[in-house]
Amino acid sequence: MKKTVIILGIFFSFFIFSEDLSERMSYYEQAEEYFSIENYEKAEEYYNLAVENNESVDDSYTALGVIYDGKKETVKAREYYEKAAEMGNTYALNNLGVSYRKEQNYEKAKYYHELALANGNNNSLGYLGDIYLFQGNYKEAKKYYKEGMKHLLKMK
Repeated sequence: MKKTVIILGIFFSFFIFSEDLSERMSYYEQAEEYFSIENYEKAEEYYNLAVENNESVDDSYTALGVIYDGKKETVKAREYYEKAAEMGNTYALNNLGVSYRKEQNYEKAKYYHELALANGNNNSLGYLGDIYLFQGNYKEAKKYYKEGMKHLLKMK
């Protein structure tokens, strides 16, 4: 009996604490929590609330793009990436490049990856290397791969 009371006490304490915690979290933070546990439906709801409440709007748009990419809704994903990119989000630029690369639209993919790179997103280096590799331009591919490796090594 005592064990049951203790377990119930712990459970209700956790429940009360988690409810209290969610009230102190922003919509964006709650969206990130849902995203991290792969509850994309709730994440989408809270990213939209974040946008409506002007919280981390560009990051929310980028995350919504990722969610729609996961649903294979490319057009809708790109719409969100473009909104975020217009706000200066380099991850959205990178994701637009990835999106076009998947369709083998290498010119558009290069455009977005180069734009992301010019704005400080070094993740695009490897993707640019891939594009040049797919196009048979091994010299350019090697250049971007080498530069990408330099940045990776600096991060460690």
